[in-house]
Amino acid sequence: MKIKRYIKKSNYSFSFGAFPTIELLTYKLDSVLRVYYSPDAINSKMFSTIAKMCSENEVKFIESNNTVSKLSPKENVYFIGVFKKFDSRILSGENHLLLYQPSDTGNLGTILRTCLGFGMNNIGIINPGVDIFYPNVVRSSMGALFRLNFEYFENVEAYVRRFKNKLYLFDIKGVKYLHELNSITKDAQKAQSKIQA
Repeated sequence: MKIKRYIKKSNYSFSFGAFPTIELLTYKLDSVLRVYYSPDAINSKMFSTIAKMCSENEVKFIESNNTVSKLSPKENVYFIGVFKKFDSRILSGENHLLLYQPSDTGNLGTILRTCLGFGMNNIGIINPGVDIFYPNVVRSSMGALFRLNFEYFENVEAYVRRFKNKLYLFDIKGVKYLHELNSITKDAQKAQSKIQA
């Protein structure tokens, strides 16, 4: 299998760097095709960890400075995990974050990493949205992509038809700040209690 630089129609993608590659090997092992490393990686702290994970799981662990430099847009990448793209669907009955047409790969990766940190594991994306498998998304997510459920929707209506969830919309041009919403919710609950009494 000849590995080329990433394009959207590829059936594989890459994890650039040690930590995203460890996350790939830990959470999406069945999708891993191989791991490349540069000779400089041998002196890194993560080398033995990744080498052991590959050995124990019979994943090809290949030294190839040429491949690493050809595939990676940055010089300080010592490990590249190659993985098959995988299907994912968000789960009903859980909280979702719905992103409206995200267009920046680095921002999407950061959002994924932040969502995982806050325990928000289901991410919906309204098209046209950036390709979640784009290597810069994977890298900026620090491998969080491999621990989340995600799904694309053609429009907001398609999402609402399927999940019937309440939507709380956040926009940089919104009229209320996030910290104001808690007091608004409490006021609404008090008013609702008075009505029911």
